Amino acid sequence: MKTSTPRKTAVRASVAVAAGTLFSVLPLTAAIAAAAQDGAHKSLLAIEEVTVTAQKRKERLVDVPVAVNLVSDNLIDSEMIASVESLSRVAPSLNFNNDNIGIRGMGSVGFSVQVEPTVAFAVDGVVMTRSAQAFFDLIDVERVEVLRGPQGTLFGKNASAGLVNIVTKGPTTSFSASAETQLVQGGDALSKLSLSGPISDRVQGRISVAQKERDGFIENATTGERVNGEDATSIRVQLAAQLNESLDASFSAYQLEREIDGHELQWREVSDPMLAALMDAYGVAPGARSTKSFASGTDREVREEEGAHLNVDWQFAGEHTLTSVTAYSQWQMDKSDDVDEQPVALREPLYLSPLPTPLGSLGPINFDQFVLQDIEQYSQEIRFTSPVDEKFSYILGAYGSRYELDDTTRREFDFCTYPAVLGLPIEPTLSGVAPGSPCFDPAGDIVSLSTASVLMGLPEVDGKPALTLAGLNRNVQGENYALFGQGTLAFADDLELRAGLRYQYDSTELDFAVTEANPLPGFGFGEASAASQQDTVSGSALSGKISLQKQFADDLMGYVSYARGYKGPTGEVRSSLIASNAASAVQAIDPETSDNIELGVKGALGNGRGYWAATVFRSEYADYQAEQFSGADQQFVLANVGEVRTQGVELEGAWKPADGFTFDMAITYLDAEIQHYPRAKCYVPEMEDSACTDSAPYSKNLAGGELPMAPEWKAYAGGRYERVLAGTDLLTFAQLSYSWQGDVQFNLDQNPRTVQEAYGIWNASVGFGTADGRYLVTMFGRNLLGENHVTSMFQDFITGYSANIVQYRPQEADRLLGVSLRANF
Repeated sequence: MKTSTPRKTAVRASVAVAAGTLFSVLPLTAAIAAAAQDGAHKSLLAIEEVTVTAQKRKERLVDVPVAVNLVSDNLIDSEMIASVESLSRVAPSLNFNNDNIGIRGMGSVGFSVQVEPTVAFAVDGVVMTRSAQAFFDLIDVERVEVLRGPQGTLFGKNASAGLVNIVTKGPTTSFSASAETQLVQGGDALSKLSLSGPISDRVQGRISVAQKERDGFIENATTGERVNGEDATSIRVQLAAQLNESLDASFSAYQLEREIDGHELQWREVSDPMLAALMDAYGVAPGARSTKSFASGTDREVREEEGAHLNVDWQFAGEHTLTSVTAYSQWQMDKSDDVDEQPVALREPLYLSPLPTPLGSLGPINFDQFVLQDIEQYSQEIRFTSPVDEKFSYILGAYGSRYELDDTTRREFDFCTYPAVLGLPIEPTLSGVAPGSPCFDPAGDIVSLSTASVLMGLPEVDGKPALTLAGLNRNVQGENYALFGQGTLAFADDLELRAGLRYQYDSTELDFAVTEANPLPGFGFGEASAASQQDTVSGSALSGKISLQKQFADDLMGYVSYARGYKGPTGEVRSSLIASNAASAVQAIDPETSDNIELGVKGALGNGRGYWAATVFRSEYADYQAEQFSGADQQFVLANVGEVRTQGVELEGAWKPADGFTFDMAITYLDAEIQHYPRAKCYVPEMEDSACTDSAPYSKNLAGGELPMAPEWKAYAGGRYERVLAGTDLLTFAQLSYSWQGDVQFNLDQNPRTVQEAYGIWNASVGFGTADGRYLVTMFGRNLLGENHVTSMFQDFITGYSANIVQYRPQEADRLLGVSLRANF
């Protein structure tokens, strides 16, 4: 890993000092118990007046003219939601695919480090640079706000499809503590601890700690070990201070670490006879329910993140508020990946067939990749907020952020081939080596890349043949500056107009260098760079939102809105520009814009019995950023490829019909269609893709196709019943929930083999505890019927000439039983 920077060291020091202070002044003593609840029973899922900060001020959910899917802390706890990815079970408009987040079918597409997010992710209002920073465990969370549709007016450039805002629990003025341990079959354990209370008359603190351990649940047929296990640790420290009657400050520092043993994939479908024969030798059968991996066992991934933010609020001149939010974070990933997902030792390739593949190999391709990535960002926001006035209220602000992304990628690969494929003057001759044997022929009729590297007189690099190596360093630096404002004008007691604008300037500097030369197409990055290549992409834009809101009754509101979304510009390094000695090797990618029209109705049920909301929307995206075939580069590159349209209906609500009963529901109908997307990638074999061109380079227009990770229907419904047994202090409860989604396509190329059929999952829990909720024991079951499903599916791009499909089948694809022990003081 990279060495610590001064800022990183300071963040760690802040976490350590603040944690030490809190532990010293907030011991778990009888004083805490004395400050606990008085024993009067309060439903764990009581529906109180729900407030959100979707418009950067506290408002009732039913008064906000924005489509918001609210996931409360009660729902997070009762559904045992431990990770960000699991939120998609209870928020139907939200989807995850690898490190990408999607809302209403729109998310980032592409593997380039330059790809900007389409959905923004924020923690306590601080927006992260990349979606990959979002994947951590949820600890001590007050609520999650899933804001649907463009949110760029108040939250910035990369919220063109929506925003996920995690709001953590803050320090309390009275002592409180909570602890929980979850044990799940298969060796999973999750422990959480939270401690909060006053440090002095004007200062409060909170510390939250979590530790997760998950044993491997996939058998590696090569090593015999169980893989895809995980260890994760999280700590967050918060301080709040009332400096005087008009000045408040809050500080938060956090540190996260996650280590994954594997993330190995499983083979779902195999048509390549060479690969099928190899799998059969190891006793691995492909299939939708496969629980065996076939990789070499070298997959590892470590993610670390730490950061801090300081929030200062100064209230003056009749409750006007000046807010400053200063934030810094650093995120690192160190990953090794057996890309080919096959067991053959890297530099011991096998000879399986005299018939070469389209890539020229005569056997399996061995391919490992190592990535070290670091993101450092800091931001500053200043907001001036007026009080809520009967006639006119407003928010004015300025924002600035800078980030730097460093990416070091190294590849190692080898395969068996004919010498002529590599340009050696040896005519292809049928080798006497028996199929299934190592690629070694004294007659020289076949060679591995390792052998060919010696024959070609190439030097070794770190003791390894140069022809089997490739390396690339990339550095991306971005700056974003913005001025924004939003106002609310009341024409009458029941009619309001809200309008906002944001002007922003973006600059992205791209710097790259080929560190280890290799000309093999699809494997290497080209010739080594004499010096790093640099270029800058910049631009400015105006985005905004306007809505008209009508209050039909005290607890019934309707609105219509229009919003303009904006996803920042970026650039793509083009090999054709390098080869032509162009002044710049970077092709600028224009901003992606969206236009969203929304009609919504929201209502609150009487006596605090719940709320409901219905939304109809239509969004059109122009200059859609995705991958497209470039004839000059002879490969697929990031580009502005065309137009996309999404439209649909969303329903959600919570209802408490009687004491002890609570129901939550959310339903999304989505029609997400590609309108125009020429020169897109075909699926393989191309002859089966009726929309594909008849000759190379194969491509097609995806117009009329569906967006990936965008099921037409998705729904969640859950109910809970609680009761205190008569004459006792014993609380009993039971909960049942069901989540369902329709067929989903995982890939843009519309491959029929990468479609997952509709499925539904039942979860349930029963338990007991004290009537005041201080102690709770919960026995739960996830996926009670063992409904099989996967979270990722794509065509194997190493043997990309055959219709081989790989998938990631999560642990939750099988029934899991567990128990939770929780204490609250």
